[in-house]
Amino acid sequence: MSQKRLFTLCVEDHLLHVPIGLYAREKGTEQRLFLTVKADILVDISPLLAGKPLDIDQSHDYASFIDMAHEIVESHEHIDMVEEFAEKLAIKLFKAAAFEKVFIKLVKPDIVDGSTNVGCEITRYKEDMA
Repeated sequence: MSQKRLFTLCVEDHLLHVPIGLYAREKGTEQRLFLTVKADILVDISPLLAGKPLDIDQSHDYASFIDMAHEIVESHEHIDMVEEFAEKLAIKLFKAAAFEKVFIKLVKPDIVDGSTNVGCEITRYKEDMA
């Protein structure tokens, strides 16, 4: 009998250098962008309960979150908005694995003097991506 449990895979505060920004002062330059991804996936733990290892094929390599982000950066000369970046990453994540929910946070720490946490957060559910 299957016993599925929800696991959250995560990468937090990964530093990217991205040509991003809507305003003229942001064009033609790269900005520091901190990426956080949390992705929920159901894993059948019945093998574990029977004293066997979990099936790695049920999970996903969280390092690929970073690879997907780099693919987006490399495929664009410039990205106007962090919201656009976040949405593109969410689409890639849902295509890559059977995630139930994805949370993405993008922070531009250098954009507003005196602030270290300026950016965008999104949460998407698999139903949103159908």
